[in-house]
Amino acid sequence: MPDPSALKGKRDRAILALLISCALRRAELLGLEVDEIQQREGRWVIPDLVGKGNRARRIPGLSPPAAYSESC
Repeated sequence: MPDPSALKGKRDRAILALLISCALRRAELLGLEVDEIQQREGRWVIPDLVGKGNRARRIPGLSPPAAYSESC
């Protein structure tokens, strides 16, 4: 498990949290830009995420997972 007291550990925990909670593929995560994450109606979403086969999909209602929240 990444060390939450180190900056690199916080980064790694955030990456793992996004992969698991959002069911993101590795390539989708690598292509994700911070400005693509938006807040709509009080919930965080990733609209029009282009993934496998150049298909767009929407990741609705992100909530910060416990692993990410504790590391920030």
